[in-house]
Amino acid sequence: TWQALTMMRREAEVRGELALANKALRRAAAELEGRVVERTAALAEARDALAERERRFRAIFDSTFQFIGLLSPDGILLEANQTALAAVGARADEVLGLPFEKTAWWTHDVQQQERLRDAMRRAAAGEQVRFESIHPTVDGSMIWLDISITPYYDDQGQVVLLIPEGRDITARKASERALQLQEERFRSAFEHAPIGFALVSPDGRWLRVNEALCHLVGYDEDSLLATTFQHITHPDDLQADLQLVEDVLAGRLQSYQIEKRYRHHSGHW
Repeated sequence: TWQALTMMRREAEVRGELALANKALRRAAAELEGRVVERTAALAEARDALAERERRFRAIFDSTFQFIGLLSPDGILLEANQTALAAVGARADEVLGLPFEKTAWWTHDVQQQERLRDAMRRAAAGEQVRFESIHPTVDGSMIWLDISITPYYDDQGQVVLLIPEGRDITARKASERALQLQEERFRSAFEHAPIGFALVSPDGRWLRVNEALCHLVGYDEDSLLATTFQHITHPDDLQADLQLVEDVLAGRLQSYQIEKRYRHHSGHW
């Protein structure tokens, strides 16, 4: 009987311990399930946030008017925005994964390919590189780009990406060329005119003189540029001349015409 009671008490204790263990297991399982749910929700939220950042990045990346891409440090094209792709009529799957210099933007010019390779090597070494280049477009025209390649570093200070950017400067180049042509025409007309021409500062210094004027007053160019029109103007003519200059500078006259005397380098008027 005593043994039976002992066994019954032991069985009761075991059942109690099992009940406590089961309760603890259920509580631990509930806590684990709660943590799993929280972690799952956090992961879903992180994925949503990451996807939203990716959408925003892609919207900015593809809508900018500049040409932008991403390169590996060894020059493989990883990304290219729609502006850059549309310019040469390429699809992303046609150019991504290729060495950048072998894509449609660069294969037209061997010298520019070499310049690009040099720029990428320097950028991979940590230098921001900038240069100008000219490229064909899908409509057959040529555009000028101001190219920069910028290294991007990780937390350990290692270059992990290169960021190429291209800004369209075709209009600026056309303006520069038009200005250059205008300057060349002006220079030709100025230098070869059969009458004396000069550019003079408001205080009377000769800034630029042509050969005809030098011959007229007997000075060589350097000697004439070292003086002023006041210095070689006849004293009796100077005041009237200076008054007309003052009227032009004040806006009271657009231009003037005057007869006056210059002292020739040999001394006569």
